[in-house]
Amino acid sequence: MHAVNTLLPVVLLIALGWALTKIRFLGEQFLTDLNKLSFWVALPAFIIRSISDVRIPFGETLRLFFLLLVCTIAAIFLGPIIALLLGARKASLGSVAQASFRGNLAFAGLPIITYSLADLPEEIRTNAIGTALLVFGPLTASYNFLAIFCLQRIENWRDPRSYLELARSIATNPLLISCLIGVFMAALNIRLPRPIDNAFAALGGVALPVALLCIGGAFVRIQLGGRYRSIFAAVSVKILFLPFMAWTGCELLNITGLDRRIVMIYAGVPTASTAYTMAREMGGDATVTSAAVAVSTILAFVSLTIILSISP
Repeated sequence: MHAVNTLLPVVLLIALGWALTKIRFLGEQFLTDLNKLSFWVALPAFIIRSISDVRIPFGETLRLFFLLLVCTIAAIFLGPIIALLLGARKASLGSVAQASFRGNLAFAGLPIITYSLADLPEEIRTNAIGTALLVFGPLTASYNFLAIFCLQRIENWRDPRSYLELARSIATNPLLISCLIGVFMAALNIRLPRPIDNAFAALGGVALPVALLCIGGAFVRIQLGGRYRSIFAAVSVKILFLPFMAWTGCELLNITGLDRRIVMIYAGVPTASTAYTMAREMGGDATVTSAAVAVSTILAFVSLTIILSISP
C-alpha cells in the first residue's frame, strides 16, 4: 500500500500533463515555459530550503554518491554490450549508453523520494530529503560529463568546443548552484529570513507537481522508432540491471534504511528526457533515446513499485 500511495500521485500527475497537452489545453510554448519555471525557479527554491535546514551527513552522502557513480559507469558499458550481442546498429551505441544510465533524478527521483517520506516525522523526513539532494547534486554533474563521452564520436573527442560547452552548462546549472548554496548555508548554520523562507516554501510546494506535469506533456512529442534491439538494451539496463547493481552494492556496503531507499529510487527512475535533447543536439540516435525515455517511464513504475515494497 505504501508503494501505491507514493507512485499513484506521480502517475496521475504525469497522465494529467499528457492529457492536457494532448487536447491542447496546455500549448507547446506554455509547456516549455512551465518547464523553465520548474527548472530555473521552483526546483532551486525547493533545493535551497531543503538542504539549508538539515545537518549534513557528508561521509554517508559521499558513500551513497560513489555507489551510484560506480553503478552508472557499469551501466554505460553494459548497455552497449547487450546491444552488440543483440545485433544492434553500432552507430546507436553512444545513445544506448546514455539512455542506460541517465536517470530522471530531478523530475522523477525527487518527487518519488519526497512522496515516499510523507508519513514520517518532520525531522526524519527533512534530513532524508537533504541527504537525497546532496547526492543529487554531484550525480547530476557526473551525468553531464559522462553523456559527453557517450555521445561524442571518437574523432571529435579532441574538439575543445565540446568541453567548453560542457563546462558552461555545468557552471550555469541552477540545480547544481542551488545545491551549493544550500550546503553553504547548512555548513554555516544560516537560516532564511521568515518572509523569504515562506516564499521559498510556496515555490518549493509547486516544484514537484509542475515537474511531473512537464514529463507528461513531453510524452506527446516523443517519437517511437524501430530500433528495437537498441531500445531493449538501454531500457533493460536502466530498469532492471542498474537497480539490481545498486541493491547488490547496498548489501555489500551495509547501506540500510532510508539511505537504501534513496539509492534504489535514484537507480530505478526512468531515462531522463534531457537524454533525448542531448542526443539530438550532439548527433546521436534521437529515435533510440526518445523511445527509451517513453518505454522506461512506463516500465519504471513496475520496478519502482517493487523497490518501494521492499524498502524500509
